[in-house]
Amino acid sequence: MGGLRLPSLGSPTGAQGKNDGFKDAQFLEKAPISSHPGLSLPNKEKRIVLIKPPIYNCATFAPIRSAQPLGIWQLGSFLQAKGYEVRIIDTVMEGWENKTYIETGKPFDYRAHLSQRVSDLHSMPSEQFLKKYPVSDSEGRISRTIVRTGLSDDSIVERVRDFDPGVIRHSQNYVFSGRGIHRFKGLPGVYSYSNNPDLYDLVEDIPGERALYDGAVAAIKRICQGKKDVVLIDFCCGTMAIEQRLDSALPIKKMLGVDACEEYLVKTREVFKDDGRVVLVVGDAINTKLPAKADIIIASSAYHHIGDLDFNEERDHKPYDREKEYERKMKFLGNVADHLQEDGQVIFCENFIGPYKNEEEYSRRVRQFYKKRIWELIEGMGIEDERVELLREVMEFGVDRTYEWKVSLDMFKEHLEQAGLRIEKIERVWPPNNLNVWFFKDEEIGDYVIVAKKVNNNTSKTHDQEPAKNIAE
Repeated sequence: MGGLRLPSLGSPTGAQGKNDGFKDAQFLEKAPISSHPGLSLPNKEKRIVLIKPPIYNCATFAPIRSAQPLGIWQLGSFLQAKGYEVRIIDTVMEGWENKTYIETGKPFDYRAHLSQRVSDLHSMPSEQFLKKYPVSDSEGRISRTIVRTGLSDDSIVERVRDFDPGVIRHSQNYVFSGRGIHRFKGLPGVYSYSNNPDLYDLVEDIPGERALYDGAVAAIKRICQGKKDVVLIDFCCGTMAIEQRLDSALPIKKMLGVDACEEYLVKTREVFKDDGRVVLVVGDAINTKLPAKADIIIASSAYHHIGDLDFNEERDHKPYDREKEYERKMKFLGNVADHLQEDGQVIFCENFIGPYKNEEEYSRRVRQFYKKRIWELIEGMGIEDERVELLREVMEFGVDRTYEWKVSLDMFKEHLEQAGLRIEKIERVWPPNNLNVWFFKDEEIGDYVIVAKKVNNNTSKTHDQEPAKNIAE
């Protein structure tokens, strides 16, 4: 599913009703409003929408409560005094009765649930109560039900469209579900992590993703041992977050990054502006041909972004084609293998869901994976900032097969074999071993760092290209 991100006007705090809008108001007094970062108003319009996004809570163990959005009220008043027409949408209070399970999207009756729980607490023995409202399931895995409270995405889209604003901002980072992405396309200030490098870096700033980066860095250091003039290619490089973590003393002569998103590469170019080793190429990972073969190829969160259709407006109107999806994934793996030196190694950083046989099972597996990940942030780490909403966006991308196309580990292994690649080293980095029994019964679900080589020094079985030169020469 697609998602839309509205860049925040204040510094997100993770606390409802306490955004830091006042600091922005002070700044605006010192400079023309058009010069405020991220707040460029079209001359033809002075209409601004300020949004307080929905909240997320554990249905059983956390009260569902909210506070008035004082920060955006204050900012709205300031802007109104400056002559701007402002509309505030408090999605929580206006949509208080709209509570839905994040896993299924079905309605949640909080009153009935709370009333029954209180009644059971007074009438049941402790053992019976805990059995009915368990902290963990029969397998010993954490069992929490996350509930979303607030206006539906469709209602918010309708409200914004009705006002037809020139600018949309919010008190915390907020993501619309993919079902609203095309309807919001073109409105100023609307972004998804799929085309915003800052949001991309933010969604990667969670335990599992950080562990993937650490694992990839460790693998690169190991591969570089005893080598000189190493050439590294990064397909779907994004902001080259892994390369940013590498020690400059490593014997890497060239680093080539390939990504289809120009916005990512603009930021990447700025990060590496003083590093003459870095060459960036705008292109897709399936068809781009580079004049180089690599000693190391990085494919971090790349494989699951290769899907049946490109991300475009027609996605919702085309039927899902599983064979075509796998065909594109195989072409991607073939292109990776074609760019690999005979003794080179490719590092995959991937999220794997459990096995599935049909679309219903696939959607359930994706939701299962991200439900645990969201729980870890909220309940396990006390994180309630924009990363929770970002993970929901990733989950919905996956469920709707727009920008995220997840598979199981077994399926990935099968595809590697068909592409003429064999696994040299495999490591699961999330969830940690001490938490796995609480998260997934299937031990193959999670985040993996996988290092692979060509089989018998053969090139890919799926892709042909002209011999490439070694750019290190």
